[in-house]
Amino acid sequence: SFVGNLSLFGIFLVYVKRISNYNSNYFVFFPIALLLFNLTFYENVTFSMAALSNFTVVLFSLLSLNFLATKELTVKRFILAIVFCLFAVYTQGGGIFVVPVSLLILFLRKDYKRLGYYAVVGALIYSLYFIGYEQPVGSPSVLAAILDFKVRSFLYSLAFLGSSFSFSFYHTVNFAEDDSFHKIVND
Repeated sequence: SFVGNLSLFGIFLVYVKRISNYNSNYFVFFPIALLLFNLTFYENVTFSMAALSNFTVVLFSLLSLNFLATKELTVKRFILAIVFCLFAVYTQGGGIFVVPVSLLILFLRKDYKRLGYYAVVGALIYSLYFIGYEQPVGSPSVLAAILDFKVRSFLYSLAFLGSSFSFSFYHTVNFAEDDSFHKIVND
């Protein structure tokens, strides 16, 4: 548990380093520390396997994206971004989402040469990750599961935003005039 929880400290240091480049006010770090070092996710903190996988994949993912999103992307930083992406993927399966985010970063930077290199490395990482993968009985294919997860996440985001908007409308609409809107909000 201790080794896994050290990743929380590493995550904090990544944020401190990134923010200190833009802001010298150290009070900005207090909310980050408060969100990272609390006991609301005590299951991850106290369960060794969860701490080692969940916190470490976040640390490696942040390090990869941090090296990739620097102002000046040198060859050394690019290689470190790939190495930490590899660590994130092989720490936990959720690390595979670092590759598309990294490709998007490189595309937005208009760094097409490195985008091509990263795409090849990403395809290699994906293919090596899924070698010997045995699909559990009754579960969908990997691609179907990822697409379903993304669609459900997108729909959840819309529902979450919609519920906050409906709450604000709930207190601004005169329900004596419009009972149908009241029914829609409650549904």
